[in-house]
Amino acid sequence: MLSVKEKIGRNIKKLRCDKNLSQEKLAELMGLSTPAISNIENGKTLTSFATLEKMTKILDVNLYELFLFCGECKEEILYKKLFENINKPEIKGNSEKLLILYEISENLLRSDKSH
Repeated sequence: MLSVKEKIGRNIKKLRCDKNLSQEKLAELMGLSTPAISNIENGKTLTSFATLEKMTKILDVNLYELFLFCGECKEEILYKKLFENINKPEIKGNSEKLLILYEISENLLRSDKSH
């Protein structure tokens, strides 16, 4: 069973990767060393609340997202991330990609009705 430190570290790593940030880049933005970020992500150390708060600003997430361990509130986060993705210029400016997303959502809705 993972410790709380390890669970928080895993969440931080996932959120960092979701933003396509390397450990080195996050460390630079945080004013920390790369090994310090690695130790946090691996659950070897738990950093201060102030550091966690700064990290959430850099990762553009809410603080509670670092503490979601068992799938709680995942749906809310997925809605947020889906909305963010749909509003990215790569999608808004690309009719073909927008159509694909629309067709996927329509197919999902149809599959729900058939069950």
